[in-house]
Amino acid sequence: NDEIEDFRFWSRTKTDVGVQAMRSILREVQGMAFKEEDEGEEAFRIDIPKVVKQADRKFLSKNYGATIQNGQATFSRSMVLNETTNLGVPLMKIDDSTGQVTIGLGGGKIQLPTDVSQEQINQGLADIEAYISLVDRAFCYHPEAVKMTMFETILFTMAAPFANQWLQEKRRKAGQANKRGPRHLVIFGDGHNGKTTFGRFQNHLLCGTPIEPVNGKTYAKKQWDNLFNHITTAGTPYPVIIDDIKKTCFTSARGSLETNIKTYFENDWRPEFTYPMIIFNTNHDRIDEWAKTRVRRLDFLVKFRESEKEQMVINDILQRPNHVFSPFAKLYVEELLKDPEFRNDELHIARAVMSHIYDIADRELPEYFPHNPPEEIYDTDALYCVDRERYGIFKESKIRGGLRLEFNAWGSLHNFRSRLPPSVSSIVDDKILIIENPKEYRTFMKKGR
Repeated sequence: NDEIEDFRFWSRTKTDVGVQAMRSILREVQGMAFKEEDEGEEAFRIDIPKVVKQADRKFLSKNYGATIQNGQATFSRSMVLNETTNLGVPLMKIDDSTGQVTIGLGGGKIQLPTDVSQEQINQGLADIEAYISLVDRAFCYHPEAVKMTMFETILFTMAAPFANQWLQEKRRKAGQANKRGPRHLVIFGDGHNGKTTFGRFQNHLLCGTPIEPVNGKTYAKKQWDNLFNHITTAGTPYPVIIDDIKKTCFTSARGSLETNIKTYFENDWRPEFTYPMIIFNTNHDRIDEWAKTRVRRLDFLVKFRESEKEQMVINDILQRPNHVFSPFAKLYVEELLKDPEFRNDELHIARAVMSHIYDIADRELPEYFPHNPPEEIYDTDALYCVDRERYGIFKESKIRGGLRLEFNAWGSLHNFRSRLPPSVSSIVDDKILIIENPKEYRTFMKKGR
């Protein structure tokens, strides 16, 4: 119902004076915390306006350890710069003229090195490729597609801190036609296929430390609302990497993130704000219509063996510094300063920047490098359906004028059917899916073989 949705958008606006004051406070807190060591002290004070709500005062006390008295809050610098203070999301600042990256981590401030050697870049790229190449040792029916998907996810991760600049360009050049923001990312893969470890790797690439992703498995509505309220006021562009979200998150059922995601960029965001991108991973691949234009799903159709050798390879990669993001950020900022053309491909600058980094390292691009989105190269839905077929998720038999697909669970049937193109006509009867036009179905499945 459009009227109900309009009311939701209106009622969740982030422009009231209390929220504006809170955003200003957090901006000032971060500015003080990110000061040079010889300029800043461990404890500092900030004025708290009367318009700041009691709930926000409690948040400052609980999360930042602030002591509030007589209209002033006293903060601990080391607490502000600890990612656990920020619900597991590190504070990040990127200089918009040089690309210098500063991150609050473990109670201290780290600056990524700006003077990175060709050898260091080469080693970082080699580690990225070594991680992706573990697919060749795994159970995987479509290794080249999965490797390209993994590299696409790495590009998304590194480009995520610059998503607000992409949206500024879009609003400036196409805002009257389409106000939607950049799509968040959903990584789908079956259980125990390495998504959590990959989340650590994503953090490692950005900040040099394989910190744990946010644990979405324990999140209910209150925790989600707290997270969204925090990340939309904190002002950090560091992407929120969330592990193991529940199956209802991108449905219209109770426990859905529909309102949070719909209003995120379309209603609440302003050019002067910084909202981080969100990277979810999940074992559940159901995405309802409302979410399909607001999140992007990439399938990790792979099952790693978790052998001793595989674990040692990952351990070595996560223990070595990876210096790729620092030159990536520098080159990305240089591209932004050239006033790049707007494209619907949200990663078009990231593709060009990463290709340039390979040139700097004098290293050949891997064959699976995503020059275009993987969805434009592979029929990812067909890959998924063929994967389900090969794993024996359903039994197929011929019937008069059609095909009978028998599933063990209704959920598996629903997920499979949601991937079929409109040209494939089907009927559902409990756990049975009847394909009415087998020729169209065979044509579709052939794309995934």
